[in-house]
Amino acid sequence: MRIDSKLCVLALAAAGWMACGGPETFSIELATVDNCNNLVDLVPPGHRVKLTVSGPGMAPIVVEADGASGGLEIPDIPAGKDRVVAVEVREPNGDLYARGESAAFEVKEDGTEAVRVVLYRTNYFSRVVGPDGKCSAMRQARAGHAAAPLSDHRVLIAGGYTGLRDDGQTPDGILDSVEIFDARAGTFQLGPRLPEPRAFARAVGLGDGRVLVVGGVREEGGSLLPQKNAFLYDGKTWKTISASVARRGHTATLVPTTGHVVVVGGVDENDEIVSTVEIFDPETETFSELELGESGASLARAFHGAVEFRGSTVAVVGGIDGEGRVTGLVSQLQWDNLQKTYVLSRSFQLATPVMHPATMVLGSAAGPRLIVAGGARSYSAEPGKPGAGSPSDETPLVQHMDAMSGTGQGSSELHAGTAVMEACGVALDSSRGLVLGGWRRNVGPLGIGDLVRLAAGTVSISQAGESAGRMMALKHLTCTPLGQNGVLVTGGFDENHNVSNVALLYFVKAETGRAN
Repeated sequence: MRIDSKLCVLALAAAGWMACGGPETFSIELATVDNCNNLVDLVPPGHRVKLTVSGPGMAPIVVEADGASGGLEIPDIPAGKDRVVAVEVREPNGDLYARGESAAFEVKEDGTEAVRVVLYRTNYFSRVVGPDGKCSAMRQARAGHAAAPLSDHRVLIAGGYTGLRDDGQTPDGILDSVEIFDARAGTFQLGPRLPEPRAFARAVGLGDGRVLVVGGVREEGGSLLPQKNAFLYDGKTWKTISASVARRGHTATLVPTTGHVVVVGGVDENDEIVSTVEIFDPETETFSELELGESGASLARAFHGAVEFRGSTVAVVGGIDGEGRVTGLVSQLQWDNLQKTYVLSRSFQLATPVMHPATMVLGSAAGPRLIVAGGARSYSAEPGKPGAGSPSDETPLVQHMDAMSGTGQGSSELHAGTAVMEACGVALDSSRGLVLGGWRRNVGPLGIGDLVRLAAGTVSISQAGESAGRMMALKHLTCTPLGQNGVLVTGGFDENHNVSNVALLYFVKAETGRAN
């Protein structure tokens, strides 16, 4: 039996959405007024509404209407499970104005319950809207946590810290709690706890529903000590996996061609800089040390950046070296299919050495461009302890160059010339990425929200988000890619010296001629 379904859209409904239906129809509630973010009229007259219903065993159903028409009617939808409604609102020039997706639902032979779709403005940092139409936040305020995608709309959030000690600098209250965010439902559900409390770990989604959490610190005897074990989430439970080296200030990067996770650098329990590179194999669920010989000494790094490109290469960017000096070295680890291992393929120098940079790669596989945003240019290490020290001299520079060779180096500045370190760097598509959050010494958390655009080899920087929907000032936040060119921003230490439970969604505007 097929179900006849209708959607009524009322752009300024008092409750923010409108439902309609009859004896053989089910309703779709479209949240067109966002009371949580004080946004109104998300389906303005003159804009175009496009609604797509898709699911297993059915051809997608696509209907469109003008925003001024007040509604549209959907053809019969076949009964079945895992149907999803996606809604786009486009401006008269074709640019994407707002978008949203429903949670998966079942169309039954005798109808179904109301389906809800929340619309989010593009180019706007929106608080997550929950099922009740109110702002939704994490269950636990946290900073210094780890986050990784489980799917294109679900994110796992793990660990972190809840405050600072009396010195105002040392993290306190290390967490083992886990949350799972669902962008379609706007909910945060508690997940299974980590086997141990952990902050400043690195989380990597393996692309199959599993997440690997590597390194980080926990409290032992009043001190925060780096840890060598890792945790693997299989969708239900955690498994503890032994690694060779304890690390904080490290990177963990997924290599799509092999499925491996490449773990580089960091600071160990003796405040020494780690040179050992470890490779996690998702098939055997084990770590192995990468044999690089004397050349591997160049990968003794901490507080560096790392980014994958071309599906097989990891660029390790800047940081501090084994002596605690800020470096501009970019080293490339590339998978060699003949040798069945990773090799150091090439290296080059940044024009300005930095630690704690935001990194991303934009451009095509044939012409990838490395983007290195912000960072600190100086570092004062404690005597005999290169991993214990303080960064300073932040920069607003956005350095860019050919990711393969390091040639064609150029630079811009972040919007308003704001110097920052430890910002997030997230590529949205081949030509656009975001630089978010971060901090500066003697200032604290910063509300950096910059859109980086690559066009014809030229990099330009602009503010991401309108003045009323700008990025919040957050330090030690996480920024996790979502499907449909979106990013989830969670937690962090805010400008009022509080650890936050904030959750923000940002979707970039799909422009005319560009796929969303």
